Amino acid sequence: MISKTLSEDEIKLYDRQIRLWGMEAQTRMRGSRVLVVNLTSVGCEVVKNLMLGGIGAITVIDSFKVLDQDLNANFFIDKTQVGQPKVLAAEARIKDLNPRVNLTVSTDDWQEKPEDYFLSYNLIVATGLDKTQLTRLNAITRKLKIPFYATGTHGLYGYIFVDLIEHESSVKYEKNPTPKKVGELSPTSEIVSITEVVENDVELQNCIVKTRFVPLSEIFINNYDKLKYYFPTPRKLKKISPVLPILLALLEIPSQIGKPIEDVAIDAKELESKVAEVVSRLKLPEEIIRPELVEKLAQQAFCEFQPVSAIIGGAVSQDLINMLGRRELPLNNFVVLDGFTNEMPIYTL
Repeated sequence: MISKTLSEDEIKLYDRQIRLWGMEAQTRMRGSRVLVVNLTSVGCEVVKNLMLGGIGAITVIDSFKVLDQDLNANFFIDKTQVGQPKVLAAEARIKDLNPRVNLTVSTDDWQEKPEDYFLSYNLIVATGLDKTQLTRLNAITRKLKIPFYATGTHGLYGYIFVDLIEHESSVKYEKNPTPKKVGELSPTSEIVSITEVVENDVELQNCIVKTRFVPLSEIFINNYDKLKYYFPTPRKLKKISPVLPILLALLEIPSQIGKPIEDVAIDAKELESKVAEVVSRLKLPEEIIRPELVEKLAQQAFCEFQPVSAIIGGAVSQDLINMLGRRELPLNNFVVLDGFTNEMPIYTL
């Protein structure tokens, strides 16, 4: 049984972060049960951040064994544990981060779990899955009304997908020069109520914003109407990162996690064909397809690079904490990390 209140000791322990994101967010974290699917490199970052942040309970499910390549991307294991089940090898070091957190690990294959297995969680984070796997898991989270994050990395590149179904958060805007009004804020969000406050002699509007999300399956169909809102002209469409359609295309390829990286071979021409399909579906300009970039991502596909995982994992964890505390607008709904250009745009697909 997880306590949904903070003890005096916990308030002292988490004092600095309570000052940062507030007592409500910390209390909600204390009462949350999170499932992390796969202890990939980015999965390690998410688990680390949630453990140190004081989540109530976390389960890590991963059916793979430790490979030599994991030693460069997983700070919970060492070379003596190569060949062991990954989560069992990492369990003790994860627990050491924060003994107050109720930690459970499982070597089962999540795909063999019945639907009611997921009912005990109020948040699910999946890492390293492909489109077929993600679509299936996302369908379950939607049916059970569980917020869902999915993420993965490919060398210097990575992505985050978010489906909170429907979420309300508190956002403060300066009242002047243009006050906000109750009503539509964007195609996916609306202001449902406004309270005026004054902080440090500045007039603010505390707005309750309702944000709507779509399942992963919908971002693979023609979403031009949404893109058109944010990129209304052909010139602005050209500003969309060329990495976006490549990352979406890589999701079409069966997941390669748990496989020795030397055995992973992604055909650049085949990937370019999948990228062209994505570009066509999203009605993006054809010149967004960069063959040299496609080849680069084909070479880096499914490689785990710790600095990239740290950025992606940090972004997921911060958004998750904001979501629990109902603070700020959540990521909606597809984030692209380009580690080569140091850009991290958010696209509503």
